[in-house]
Amino acid sequence: MESSQLEDTQRDELQELGNIGAGRASRYLSDLADNKVNIGIPKVDIVSLSTGSDEVSQIMDVPSNEQLMAVLMPTKDPSGGIVFLFTQEDYQKFLQMGDGEDFLEISEEVSNYYINALESFLSLDVDTGEPRLISLPLNTLLIQISSSIQGDSSDALIINTEFSISGDDEETTGEITFFLEIEDIDSIIEVMEEKL
Repeated sequence: MESSQLEDTQRDELQELGNIGAGRASRYLSDLADNKVNIGIPKVDIVSLSTGSDEVSQIMDVPSNEQLMAVLMPTKDPSGGIVFLFTQEDYQKFLQMGDGEDFLEISEEVSNYYINALESFLSLDVDTGEPRLISLPLNTLLIQISSSIQGDSSDALIINTEFSISGDDEETTGEITFFLEIEDIDSIIEVMEEKL
């Protein structure tokens, strides 16, 4: 399946899936930071994780060679993963909001809230792997994500949601991204069509 093969209604359904997951995760972040968290409209596309770093860079709104701080939590059934990431600058600001809590533990909680929301809505039981803290440029991060996806293709669905946390003087922005192995897209869309 290519990006052009996603129908408008399917893209809308997948955006709603992103809203459900990111909405639940943002409530946790809001409680953690004791500040308002705004989430953007999820961006949905099908990308190549092996060759599409420029394409993913546009979706995720970060340069492909910029160093990022991220936590990747792989998933099985469906095969994919959740990535919670910041630029280095926003990562430092986020740490100050976290009141000394461990970034890996916070990221695991964010990912779990996102996944639990999807499980509840889709009536699925998603297996998760061990979260990994990664400090890499986006183009190298994509290789890590690709290796965690179990299918034969390097193509994946990406649902990317940008969020911002209000602060006293400035906002901290980050992203929550759900990657889904391309072979699992049809089954997810089928469930979405039944639910909506």
